[in-house]
Amino acid sequence: MQRHLDEGQASPAELASIARRMITEAIDTPPDDEESRSESWEVQNRRKLDSAARITLSVADGLAGDPGTASSLRTLSAIAFGLDGNHVSARITGLRVLDSPGVDPTDILALGVGCPLLASECASRLSDDSLATEALVAATACLGGDDAAADRIKVLANEFYVQRRRPGLALMMGCALRGFEVSVNLRFDRVLNEAAFTLKSSVLANLVASGRPLALPAQRDALQIAGFLENARGSLVSLPTGAGKTLVGLLSLASQLQSSTDIGVFLAPYHSIRRQVVAAAARLFGSSVEVVTGVDAGRLQRRARVLVDTPEGFDYRVRRSAALRDRIRGVVFDEAHLLGDSSRGLLTDGVLTRLRMSRLPGERPKITLLSAVLDSQESLVAWLSEGGSPATEAESRWRPAARRVGIWVQDGTLEWIRIEGSVSGSRGIRTIAKEQVSPAATRLPAAGKYRPGNERMSLCDDNVSRLAVALFARRPENTLVVVGTRTRARSVARRISGALERVPAGNVPARTALATLVRERYPVFSDLVALVERGVAYHTAVLPVALRGEIERACEKGAIQFVCATTSLAEGADLPFGRCILADWMRIGDGGERRTYKPALWKNIAGRCGRPGTHIEGETIVVEVTPPDDFATNLRRRNALGRMLGGFVTVESALRSNGDNVALTSEQLVGQALAAVAENPNLDDSHLALVDGLLATRIGGAVVAQRARSTVETRLLGGQAPLVTRNSPLQLTPLGKAIVGSAVLPRTAELIVESLEKEPSATSIETLCLQILIASSGSVELVSSRLPDVVRGQSVQNLWVRPGEFPEVVSLWFAGGSVGEILVALSAKKGRANALGRAQLMGWLSTGDDVDDGAWARRYEKLQDFLHDVFVQFLPRALTAVESVVREGVVQPLWTFELQSAVDFVGTRAREWREYSEPWESAQRA
Repeated sequence: MQRHLDEGQASPAELASIARRMITEAIDTPPDDEESRSESWEVQNRRKLDSAARITLSVADGLAGDPGTASSLRTLSAIAFGLDGNHVSARITGLRVLDSPGVDPTDILALGVGCPLLASECASRLSDDSLATEALVAATACLGGDDAAADRIKVLANEFYVQRRRPGLALMMGCALRGFEVSVNLRFDRVLNEAAFTLKSSVLANLVASGRPLALPAQRDALQIAGFLENARGSLVSLPTGAGKTLVGLLSLASQLQSSTDIGVFLAPYHSIRRQVVAAAARLFGSSVEVVTGVDAGRLQRRARVLVDTPEGFDYRVRRSAALRDRIRGVVFDEAHLLGDSSRGLLTDGVLTRLRMSRLPGERPKITLLSAVLDSQESLVAWLSEGGSPATEAESRWRPAARRVGIWVQDGTLEWIRIEGSVSGSRGIRTIAKEQVSPAATRLPAAGKYRPGNERMSLCDDNVSRLAVALFARRPENTLVVVGTRTRARSVARRISGALERVPAGNVPARTALATLVRERYPVFSDLVALVERGVAYHTAVLPVALRGEIERACEKGAIQFVCATTSLAEGADLPFGRCILADWMRIGDGGERRTYKPALWKNIAGRCGRPGTHIEGETIVVEVTPPDDFATNLRRRNALGRMLGGFVTVESALRSNGDNVALTSEQLVGQALAAVAENPNLDDSHLALVDGLLATRIGGAVVAQRARSTVETRLLGGQAPLVTRNSPLQLTPLGKAIVGSAVLPRTAELIVESLEKEPSATSIETLCLQILIASSGSVELVSSRLPDVVRGQSVQNLWVRPGEFPEVVSLWFAGGSVGEILVALSAKKGRANALGRAQLMGWLSTGDDVDDGAWARRYEKLQDFLHDVFVQFLPRALTAVESVVREGVVQPLWTFELQSAVDFVGTRAREWREYSEPWESAQRA
């Protein structure tokens, strides 16, 4: 239809007639078969209505010369979205109608009835029409729970139709009244009608007060599954991004909080998710329940009943506090596909299983797993069902914002495709349309000369930035560009800024405020100031957490139009992006082999665009990194792309994967086994670890289970320092207790004990920390691969730390120094950096200008990672482990100052660095 409009093959009146007929047919089409006849009218026609609404809106947008007809069609499109239950898209479309000049009053009334979320806005426009205003007031009251108002609306709408009869009004009002019925059936009080829980009335009131009285169809389908809220069963919820899974998880928690001592836990693996969950939980629970994060977990001793934490932080807290563990009634884990991750998956697997092992079947906390990318996962449902009532599984593919996927190649062709399920070949990708956007700025080398390296990446960055700017010029949409490395995120951001002919329109005050904040508090990222002033930013893990949060808030306020990010922002964050560009869909291994992103990561990336409530559709574009002739003829590459785009996402236990770090996986398993022994006083060696317990259903295979059990038995009961004694029940040794209390890996605690027993007494906390770092440099828990060489006095390539200066770094940190001051204290290690000296180094920190084609930026990022690993990640945990070791009597204290004070001091310094000191404002003072 849009093609007919563009080519002038049909008159505007004919197109409007066709659009109206499409919606009428979508409403009145009879069921095709016996199965469809048993479904509700809404479910039968959902897909047809969604398509009709979008096409009608497209027709309306093309009728620039006939604003009256365009307004009526937009009204009809909004009502059709409402008929689909897509009230968030209905609201967006309806607001466009209200913003149009000269809107017919009949359209406004129909809009307010068919989309009751807009009833109050519509009533303010019709203040001089008492009949219409009364109907719209009744619609608003009905959303608040007044069922009697629904009957008044029908009577008033019919009276209005008799008075204002005009062509097309019968169709409009008929659709509006049916859309109103759909909305009423989606009211949360009706969706939760059969559910009974203590917080129900306050939760419903808060939903209405926050302007969210209606559920989305996917939320309703999940919440109305038998037993989802009523019983303390495990649940797996797989809803697309934007379909409201976070609220479903929070309602699952609310149903379990029956008394003032109960605690619900929401595990969010990323900082961006955690921030948004805290805000959503505060809206839902209001003043009835306090919501805290892991940093303020101490407040859980009082009235607070909802804890939003990371899996790692939660593991530490339940180990340290049996009282906290016993009060937990429900746990929600977001991004549940991470259970298959080799590092985080096993820890989360373990802590959730331990919560269930430590309770009788009727007392176990309800565990709800959320994911936007998981396909049907029978093993997870079986695991949740083990030893109790059958778990529930809620799965939906309904999404409020449509998603388009395209592939762009160097000649400027943008190929829009359809992805068809799990694929085994090129049949998984079907081309549905092509258009020309912008040819590549720089052609990449021919297929036979394809080589990984900085030169090729630079050429790709030119092409990606050109594509992003060209697409924005055609249709301005907030754009997320996902790249593979932090350095490239910075590079693409600068190129986009340079390619923009003018600064995009946006929230200028918020943009200015962010630029000022970066300039004053984050001088080392001063290059970000110029980018922000042009509506561009980069978002990577090298940025402080607080600064990342400020960038995310600026995006929500409309201050930033382009964000270049690594996959740190590609998972979980709900930001108003209308377009997402994947700069690379392949990763180059050390041996030059090419690997695609995993389907789970791709689905998460694609889910970042088309935010409900802001967009009615989003588009994700994959940049093809080889010449178009190779793309067209290389079936192997086409198939690989198809497997990434359309592959099913399944999750296996991390124990089944042959990860690169087998030692880390084994140590994590042993650490979780120790915690299980500590939390289960009656556990004997026939149920060692988690292998023969509930986790066995996740391992999947007798051979794997036996190998894991053997590993656990050897580490727990064998060696020179056993961690448990073989009594019945099992009992922890002092070292085992120390490991459980500190939450470090077993090997790390053993190294610490060896250090404290063999080395001379430490005379200061700085000496003690160096002693621990040296002793623990072989631990798999130590993230930084460079630390062992530094503390042992060996050379480290491209790192600005001389081994002899490391004690100075530690002392300066304990004296309150920030990263900026540490940079000043350190001399540059080699090459160009050594020649420039400290003055030039500070000049670079102040201006952010690259020296030697970004080499300084790359070195700085490595240094920042290194210092973060040491002072934020490892040392605080290591000192806590020392406290636990001494408390359990494993060794005697070897230094003179108070141990607890030292531990508290280290924890405080770590929090300061994480929350405040990372802005490095002291670099400017120096």
